[in-house]
Amino acid sequence: MKNTYFKIALSIIIGTGFNSCQTSEKIENPTLTKTETTTTTTNDYIIELKENTLKNYTLDKPTNPKNFRSTYRESNKKLTSCITDIFKDVKIEQKNITATYCHALNGFAAKLTQEQITILKEDPRVENISEDFSIALETPKNSPFKNTTSKGRKSQSDQFYPWGVKHVGGAKTGKGKTAWVVDTGIDLDHPDLNVSETESISFVPNESANDENGHGTHVAGTIAAKDNNFGVIGVAPDAKLIAVKVLSNSGTGNFKWIISALDYIAANAKKGDVVNMSLGPKNRYTNNLIDIATQHVGEKGIYVVIAAGNSSDDCSNYSPARAEHKNIFTISNMTKSETLAPSSNYGTPVDYSAPGTDIESTWVNGGYSYNTGTSMAAPHVAGLLITGGVRGYGFLKTDKDNQIDLMAYRK
Repeated sequence: MKNTYFKIALSIIIGTGFNSCQTSEKIENPTLTKTETTTTTTNDYIIELKENTLKNYTLDKPTNPKNFRSTYRESNKKLTSCITDIFKDVKIEQKNITATYCHALNGFAAKLTQEQITILKEDPRVENISEDFSIALETPKNSPFKNTTSKGRKSQSDQFYPWGVKHVGGAKTGKGKTAWVVDTGIDLDHPDLNVSETESISFVPNESANDENGHGTHVAGTIAAKDNNFGVIGVAPDAKLIAVKVLSNSGTGNFKWIISALDYIAANAKKGDVVNMSLGPKNRYTNNLIDIATQHVGEKGIYVVIAAGNSSDDCSNYSPARAEHKNIFTISNMTKSETLAPSSNYGTPVDYSAPGTDIESTWVNGGYSYNTGTSMAAPHVAGLLITGGVRGYGFLKTDKDNQIDLMAYRK
C-alpha cells in the first residue's frame, strides 16, 4: 500500500479472504515471475488449488489460544490425508506433502516428480504451481553492523530509550495488543519481552520457536520491549509477542514455510493484530503465491508490515515486499540524518520510511544489540499500528527514486 501521495497499484487482482478451505472468490493469478535466474534447493513445489477443491474438508476452530498450535497441526494432518485422497490419480504420497494451507492460501507444498508436475499443470483443480524458493539473512550492504550484549551498555538497570522509538513518536503501552513475529523465532524467556510460548510455533524442521540467531528477538524488542527499569523500551511496550519461526537458527528459510506462517496467523489472529515480516530474497525474485497469501491476511483486518529489503534496489522486484493491500505496509530504512540508508530498497510499494540504522534492541540469551537494515525499520511501524496507527510526518531528505518516502510517525 503505497502512501496516497505516490500510490500506484500493482496489477494483482485481490479476492476476499478465506473463511474455510473453500475460497469465497477466485483470484486471478498471473504466471510466476522470476526476474533473475534462481534455483531452488528444496525440490518442493507450491500448489494453489481452485475454489471448491477442498469444499468437503471441515476445519477445526480452537477457541482457547493455548490450543492454537496443536489444533493447527492436527488440522494439517487431516488436510494432508484429504489432499492425498483428492489427488490419488497423481499418486502424491503423504510423505512427500511438506505443507498444507487452508486459511491464507488454498493448497499445499510437495516434493514432485516431473511427471507429476506435468499432470498437475493440466489438472482443472489446480490454479497455479510454482517452485519453492530459499532465502537467507545477510548483513546489509554498506551499513554498520555491531553486536553487543547487555554488558556493552552503560548499565543493565538503566533503561535505554532507542533513537528510533523516539523518532516515530515515542512509546505507548501495548498491553492487550498482539504482534506476530515471522522470523528466526524469539528468545522465549527474555526478561524484557512478553512472549506467548504456548501460541508460538516453528515451521523449521527440528527447531523450536526459540531464537538462537538473534534477528527475530531484535525485531521483537523494537515492537514491544517492556517499559521497566532495565534494557530497552519498544514502540508498543508490553504487547504480547508470538514467535512464528520460518528462518532457521542459521538464518535460512524458504517460501513454503513463510506461507505456512501466514496460514497459521490467518487461522488464529484477530482483527487489529499486527504481523511483522522482516525477510525476503537477497536477489530479485517475485512469486504471486506468497504475495496472495500475504494479501489474504490483510483482508482479514490484520496489519502486515514488511521490510523493503537491503539490496539497494527497487522493491517492486521482490516478494513479499511488493504485496499490495490497504493493511499491508512496506518499510524502507532511514538514517539518523533522515536520509535513505545506502543499503535500503526503495520504490512504489514503500509506504513509509522508519528508523533502521544503528537500532538498539533485545538479543538472544537475554542480551541486547545494535543492528541495521530494513529489518530493523519495519518493527517500528508494527508497534505503531497496534497502538493507534501510523501517519506520515515529513519526507526523507534524500531518496533513490522520484518518490521520496514519508517518515513514519505515531498517529
